[in-house]
Amino acid sequence: MSNSAQNQQPALQETKVILLRELDIDPDVEQKDLTSSYDELKRTIAERIRHLLSSHYEYLLNLLYRIDVDETKVADTLASYQPDEVPDILAEMIIERQLQKVVTRQYYRQ
Repeated sequence: MSNSAQNQQPALQETKVILLRELDIDPDVEQKDLTSSYDELKRTIAERIRHLLSSHYEYLLNLLYRIDVDETKVADTLASYQPDEVPDILAEMIIERQLQKVVTRQYYRQ
């Protein structure tokens, strides 16, 4: 594992914990070692988004707002991409935004 990847590991771990809680993902999923794989975390979040898109759309929009995902990007994604592509794109946006917040908090703790 490279130094860069090792430095990002704590941020990814903290991001995972926060997002699983924020997105109400089953705690049993949290037992998996999602920190070893960004892709696994993205896949887990995309599955949750897929469910929310089909049955709890307003709740999803509220979550995206609370996580502070750029509303313009969300609207563009919903309008521009095929429905089967949207969950993966939104999952990436969510992880990216949460990672930014975690890294900022870690920076200011020092």
